[in-house]
Parts: sequence; structure tokens; C-alpha cells
Amino acid sequence: MAVAAERGLTPFVGRDEELAQLAACYRRISGHYTQVVSLVGAAGSGKSRVIYEFKQRLEEEGESVHFFEGRCAALSQSVPLAPFVAMLRQYFDLSPSDDEDTACRKVESRIGKTLAAVDDAYPLLCRVLSVPAQLPADLPLERLKRETFEAIAKLVQTESKRRPVVMILEDLHWIDEPSQELLEMAINRLSRSQVMILVSHRPEYRPQWRTEAALTQVHLRPLLDADVLRIARSLAGGLLPDELETRILAKAEGS
Repeated sequence: MAVAAERGLTPFVGRDEELAQLAACYRRISGHYTQVVSLVGAAGSGKSRVIYEFKQRLEEEGESVHFFEGRCAALSQSVPLAPFVAMLRQYFDLSPSDDEDTACRKVESRIGKTLAAVDDAYPLLCRVLSVPAQLPADLPLERLKRETFEAIAKLVQTESKRRPVVMILEDLHWIDEPSQELLEMAINRLSRSQVMILVSHRPEYRPQWRTEAALTQVHLRPLLDADVLRIARSLAGGLLPDELETRILAKAEGS
């Protein structure tokens, strides 16, 4: 979306209702009512664009909100916790060019400055980020995994005590198994926090949530013909021949 925004976005059409639903869910977290929201739509229906516009609206309204963002992908399904690693790297401002010393300083600085409550989670977070740190000795693999999950959830929970948090996880239909476990644990752990967990996925994916948090499903219906034509004409820079517009509408099928 960042690349698309630099290039120039098409008109945002036909999604005002859905955007209003996301905004309403966000407002509820101020009372420490965690919200879990699924944005459901077929490939190309505009899920990422709705999330982008939702973030833009919060920024325009001057909301002080922290975003944790990750995206699942077909190519990273074999990489454990790939979307959460992306979230954490963004949170600690880590870049691929950072050497080990720089990465350690960034993680230590962020935890030391704002998150004293998760100091004990430092080595576990470092492990996820491939940053050198001394792990607890003789920790069984299953317990190591569980405590790593707890460390990440604790990080989000601690941040939510300072300001509202929106955790965004896109394309859940490609999520890896450890990330699925972590997401389910986070949803259960963050049931009374200033947190909105916003996920997107295709209709064939069926999440099985077990939580006390409020659950909302927002379905993206096919766009009306008039909305599709607005997008097509914007891209073309004007009207198109009637026959071509008819063919575009048939091919687009509301996408």
C-alpha cells in the first residue's frame, strides 16, 4: 500500500459503511473492551485498501495510537512467526542493514525506555528477532515456545497501557501454524485491554476464536458497477468506449 500510495491511489469507493464499522470498533477499546475484527473479502476486493484508509482516518483525527502490523504470505508459510517477526522488527526499528551491536542497542533502548515491565522477556524477544541474547538455561522446547508467546503478548499489553493499540494481521488464510497459535493466545490474553486486533482473510478461511473479547466480522461485498467505473475511468484519465466499459465490468465482477 505504501508503494501504491506513492504512485497515486484510485478513488476510495463503495466502502464507507465498512470503514464506519471499523471506526466504531476502535472507539469501543477506550473502555478497555478489546475488539477482534475480521475483514473478509475475496482476492482483489480491497481489504488492504480499507485497512489503509482506516489508519489514515485515525491519523487525520489526531488519534494517539500504536500500530503493530504484519502480513502473512504464501511464500513465508514455512517460516515460524513470520508476521510477528515483522511486527517486532518494525516496533524496535530494526533494519536489514543493522549489525548485531546496533540491533541489540535498539532493542535494549526501547525496552529500557518504555517497557520496564517486560525486562524479563528481553532474551525471548531477542530470540524471535535473531538478536544475540542469553536464554534461560535448560528450558524445554515447548516451554520456550510458550514463554516466547507470552513475551510477545506481554509487550503488546504493556504498550496498550500507554495508549491504544491496533494490531493488524493481513491475509490470515496464509498464516503459519506457530503464528496461528500465538494469535489465538494473544486474543485470549488481551481480553480486557485497549487493543483492537484487526485481521483480514478470504471467505474460505474459517477462524475458530475462543475469547471473551467482542468479535465483529466485516464482509466486503462486490462493488457496484458505478464504483467500478469510477475506478476504471480514474485509471484511464477519462471516459472509455461503452463496449470496453461493459467488458471491464464483466471481468471485474465487483472487484
